[in-house]
Amino acid sequence: MKKIITLDQNLKEELFFNKELRQYFVQNLKEIIENSDNYDESIIEDLCHYTEIRKAIFENLDLVFSKMKRVGAFALYMEEEEIEENIELFFKYDISSGIGALFNNGGSYDSQLLLNLLAKNVQKIYDIMGFWGVYNLIRMIPDFINFKEDNEAIKELDIFFANNIDIIDKEVFPCVTFDFKYFMNMNEFKKEIKKKGADFFVGFPLNYNISIEECKEIAESVFGKFTTENFTKMKFGQNDAKQALIYQTFIDELLKHSENKKIEDIEQIGKGFFSVAYRVGDFVLKFRKSTNNDTIPNHWRILQSIVKTKIEDVEGSFLMRNIYASCIEIQNLVDSKWFENLSFEEIDDVLFQIYADLRDDGLFWVDIRPGNVGKLLKTNKSNVLYVDIDKKNKEIIPDKYGNGLVGKVDRKPLEAGDYVIIDNEFIVEEKDLETVFESFSNLRKRMDRFEKRYLKEKEGKQKIEINITH
Repeated sequence: MKKIITLDQNLKEELFFNKELRQYFVQNLKEIIENSDNYDESIIEDLCHYTEIRKAIFENLDLVFSKMKRVGAFALYMEEEEIEENIELFFKYDISSGIGALFNNGGSYDSQLLLNLLAKNVQKIYDIMGFWGVYNLIRMIPDFINFKEDNEAIKELDIFFANNIDIIDKEVFPCVTFDFKYFMNMNEFKKEIKKKGADFFVGFPLNYNISIEECKEIAESVFGKFTTENFTKMKFGQNDAKQALIYQTFIDELLKHSENKKIEDIEQIGKGFFSVAYRVGDFVLKFRKSTNNDTIPNHWRILQSIVKTKIEDVEGSFLMRNIYASCIEIQNLVDSKWFENLSFEEIDDVLFQIYADLRDDGLFWVDIRPGNVGKLLKTNKSNVLYVDIDKKNKEIIPDKYGNGLVGKVDRKPLEAGDYVIIDNEFIVEEKDLETVFESFSNLRKRMDRFEKRYLKEKEGKQKIEINITH
């Protein structure tokens, strides 16, 4: 009599108590599988506990996989040798999610096994999943970056990427955020990149937060040296070669104006809501997003910029996720660690005096923090700087570009040792206060403390003046 067997969670228990049923299952496995569909991989795993059934399943694995819901997940229940012997079936039925599931559980398997599987099948994976798929699988292999150049599987992958560099460069890299550390052990690939030069990295979306040290390591590994060209194209060339060239030009010129400074000395010294700041020689170079407060009146308590100009006709380059640079600002270097040896009360007095001076002139400083203040190392005034843009000597005239703010400062500039605001992103007029607080509500409480002190001290001064008059 023909039995009806359903592949469900109760089957394991039924088989445990019925040897005759197990024999029937083995003899009729093909028919049972063919009459089933979209079953869970855990059911097959349960059946594999029985030696005779497991043997039958693996003899008919092609058919078993064809009806399974998650082929890749079944790899968790397989021995390493079984995976290697049947790798073609993973590609056949579930390469996009199946292979991903296999590698995603890489901690369950030897890293060398996964690396071998990838290397042997990289072309097939690439044809179906593209570079993004190959790259993701590489990232899933534990300790991939620790494999040496002489590893045979690494050599195979290295040759594959070297042979396909044109396709990868033009069609694939613009689609993904890329961490180059996974390719530092591929010498042939790096040789091909070197032939293309730093332009290879234009449109190449390295991690948005890639550090200067990482850029230096990549540049020295690929090109044998660290230059402003390969730095700017790696760090700022994700969207537009023209913008990377502008950044390169400014950095080169600032180094020329700094004594005994090289690109190796460049240092990221700050990151705000809308800007990233670098120390380049004796200057601070900021790449920032243009904001509405660029039209506030100029003020003697604001660090006067040598250059603050918009980048025209250029796609914005990522400073961080979703923030684009559309403005370049150059300032003189200041002491940004001025507060380290001061007491809280001393720091508070410095911040309050700056707040009060701005407030007297109708401006509100909202983001009141020691990190937004610098101690002058030289007179707070703009200096003429010649910047060689497009190979034409152009004088950046402070009166024309200056701080980018409205008007000139009609008072003697502060001298070295005085304090100035180094980031004017959150200096606003009263009419714009509520707009700022709508987006940055946490700043209101900080400013309120200084505003109360300001009003109290101003009221005290007015009383004194009245008493003197009478």
